Amino acid sequence: MKSKDIIEFREKITDIVSKNDSHIGEEAKYIEHEYSIDSVNKLQEAICSIENEQRLLQIGIVGRVKAGKSSLLNALLFDGLNILPKAATPMTAALTQISYGDNLSAEVEFFSQKDIEEIKKGHYEYTEKLQKLIDEKINSAKFHEKISSKEDLQNKSRKQAQRELNSNTSLSSTYDQYERMKSSGVDIQSLKDKSTLNAKDVQSLSQQLLAYVGSEGRYMPFTKSVHIKLPQDNLHGIQIVDTPGLNDPVQSREDRTRELLKYCDVIFIVSPSGQFLSKEDVELMDRITTKEGVTNLFVISSQIDNQLMGDEKEKGNGDLHQILKNITSKLGGHLSTTLTQLKKNNPEVGTTFDQLIEQGQRHVIHSSGICQTLRNQFDSKELWDSGARTVWLNLTREYPDYFSDTDKVTSIASLDKLSNLSEIKNIVATVGAKKQQILEARKENFVKVKFDSLLKYRERLLSFCKKRVRDIKSNDKERLEQEKQKLTAIINNVSVDIDNEYSDVVKSLGFNLKNELIKELESYFRKAAASVDKASDVESETYKVKKSGVFSWVAGLWGGGYENHTRTYATIRSGTVRNSLEQLTDEIERSIKDKSERAIIAWRKEELQAKVVQILRSGMGDEKLSSAAISQSIKRVINEINTPDLKYSGSIPNTLRARGILISSDAEKFIDDAESYLSKLQIRAKGDIDKYMRELINGLSKVKLSNRLLEKYMEEIRSIEILVKNKNIELDRFGRIVLELERID
Repeated sequence: MKSKDIIEFREKITDIVSKNDSHIGEEAKYIEHEYSIDSVNKLQEAICSIENEQRLLQIGIVGRVKAGKSSLLNALLFDGLNILPKAATPMTAALTQISYGDNLSAEVEFFSQKDIEEIKKGHYEYTEKLQKLIDEKINSAKFHEKISSKEDLQNKSRKQAQRELNSNTSLSSTYDQYERMKSSGVDIQSLKDKSTLNAKDVQSLSQQLLAYVGSEGRYMPFTKSVHIKLPQDNLHGIQIVDTPGLNDPVQSREDRTRELLKYCDVIFIVSPSGQFLSKEDVELMDRITTKEGVTNLFVISSQIDNQLMGDEKEKGNGDLHQILKNITSKLGGHLSTTLTQLKKNNPEVGTTFDQLIEQGQRHVIHSSGICQTLRNQFDSKELWDSGARTVWLNLTREYPDYFSDTDKVTSIASLDKLSNLSEIKNIVATVGAKKQQILEARKENFVKVKFDSLLKYRERLLSFCKKRVRDIKSNDKERLEQEKQKLTAIINNVSVDIDNEYSDVVKSLGFNLKNELIKELESYFRKAAASVDKASDVESETYKVKKSGVFSWVAGLWGGGYENHTRTYATIRSGTVRNSLEQLTDEIERSIKDKSERAIIAWRKEELQAKVVQILRSGMGDEKLSSAAISQSIKRVINEINTPDLKYSGSIPNTLRARGILISSDAEKFIDDAESYLSKLQIRAKGDIDKYMRELINGLSKVKLSNRLLEKYMEEIRSIEILVKNKNIELDRFGRIVLELERID
C-alpha cells in the first residue's frame, strides 16, 4: 500500500460519509474516534511529515503525572539539575518539546481564546454540579443526621460534595485552572500567541520557565506548550517530546499531545517502580502501537530507589547489586505477563510486543532521577532539596557499605548504578545512530497501521448499514406501532415486578459487595501487620558489671571483680515498615476500586439481566424477546449512574519516616506508632467503605428501571420508525451506501 493509495481510500470514505451524513454521520464520528481515523488533510500532513527525509527523529516520553518524567529528562539533559519543573497535577503538566538550537532559548505557546472559553465552560459545569451535589447532601442530611447548625450543615455538605466531584480529575483540574486564571491578575485579552525566552545558561532559563510552567507561576494557567532549544551535541537530529499524558483536562492540549505522538518514532514509557505498568500505561502502549504504528518501545521503571527499603533488602541479604537484579527481574516478569494478556485481548497488535514479552527482564530499564541529582551535587549538598536529603538519609542508613558522606568513590559508583543514566544515554545514542533505518521502518509501519484502521472503519460502517437494511425490511409502520403498544403494555404490566426484583438485587449487591470489600481490606491489614512484625526483632547483649560487697575487692586482685549480665532490647527496620505502610495505602484504593468495578459488571450481567429477562419472558414470550437488546438497555442504564469513587489516601505521620534500624526505646516507640497507625487506618478505611457503599446503593436505588428500560426500547423503535416511514427510499439509500463502501479498493 502506497501513501497516495491510502489517501485516495480515505477520500472515498469521506465522500460517502459526507453525502450521507444524516444517515451514517453520527456512527462514522464514533468509529473515527475509536480507531483514531484522521481527516484527509491530517492524514496527508502526517504522511508528509513522516516521509520527510530531513525531519528530526522524534522521541516521545510518556507516562502519568508524578511518574518521574521530569526527573528523567533533568538527569538526561541537565545533569540532574531541576531545570524542568515537576508537575503536581494534570493541570500543571505542560507539553514540552526539546531540540537542538545554536542558542539557548524557549518558546512558550499560550492557550487561544477558544481554548480559554473551553476551560471556562468546564469551570461552569463543575460549579453547577457542585451546587447540585451540595443541595442533595443537605436534603439527605436533614433526614439522617443531627446537625448542630445551618452553617455546619452547609460546610459539611460542601466538603463531601467537593470530595466526590474532585474524583473527576479532568473536571476538577479545569475548574482549578480557570480559578487560577482569574486570580493571576493577567489580562487574558493582552496575551500574545507566543512568548520567546532567551537565557545565558540553563539555571537562568529554569528561573524564567517557573513563571510559565511552575505550579505557582503567574502565566502557568495560560501555558499550552513549551519548546526548548539547547546547544547540546546529543540533540543533533532528534527532538524529545515530553507529554502531559492522554487524560489532559484541556481538550486542545490533549489533541496536540495525540498529534505529536502520531509523529513519534521512538517511545519511552516511564512507569513508577512502585506502581509498575498501571492500567493507564497499558492502554497507552496499546494505543501508540495499534493505532499510531510506533514499534520502537522502551519501558523505564522510574523511582527505583523507593523499592530498596522493604522486603527486597532482606531477600538480597543487603547486597545492593543482587537486590537491584531481583527487583528488575520481578518487574520484567510483570511486563511479560501484562503484555501477553494485552496481546491475547487485542490480537491486532500482532508481533509488536513479542520481543518485550520474551525478554521482559532485559527490556525493563530502571532509573532514579533523584539519584543522578545526588551524584552530580555530591560536593554541594547544600543545594539538595528536602526530597533529595530524605533519599540520601535512607540510603546511608539502610546501605552504609554503599553510601556514605566520607567514601565519595563508592557512593558515586552506587548512585550511578541506581540512576542508570549511562544505559539510557546509550539507548538514545543508539536510536539516534539508527535514525534512517528507524524512519524508514516507521514510514512503512505507519501507512500499514493507518490502512488497517481504515479497513476496520469501512467494515464497521458496512455492518451498521446492513443492520439498518435488515431492520427496515423486517418492520413496517403498522407492525412497529403494534410492537410499541404491546411492549409498553407488557412493561407496564410487569413494571412492579421489575422494580421489586431490581430493588432486591441492589440490596443483594450491597450486602455481598460490602462483605467482600471488608474481607479484602482485612487481608491487606493482616499483611501489613505481619510485615511490621517481621521487621521487628528482639536482640540481646552481654555486658560486664563490677561486683559489689566485701569480696569484690579480694576478687579484683585476681581479675575477677566483674560479673556478666545480659539484657534484651527491641529492634525495627523502619524502612521496611514505612515501605509496607505506603504500599498498603496504595493497594487499598486501587484494589478495592478494581474489585468493586468488577463486581458491579458481574452483577449487572449475571444477576440483574437474568432476573429482568425472566420477568419479561413471562410477559412477552420468546419470540418477542431480544436478550441482546435487554442487555444493551440495562448496560446503558447502569453506566449512566455516577458511581462514587473510593478516594482513599492515608497520611502517614512523620514519626513513621524511614530512619534505618532503630533499637531499644526508639524501636518500641516506632512499633507502637506503627500499630496505632494501622489500627486507626483500619477504622477509617472501614468507614470509607461504609460511605462508599451507601452512596453506591443510594445511586442505584434511585433508578426506576422499568421506565428506563422502556425508554431505551422506545428510542430504538423510534429510530427504525423514521426509516420505515419512507421504506423504499431508505432501503435504496442504504443499499447504495453498502455498494459504494464495498467498491472501495
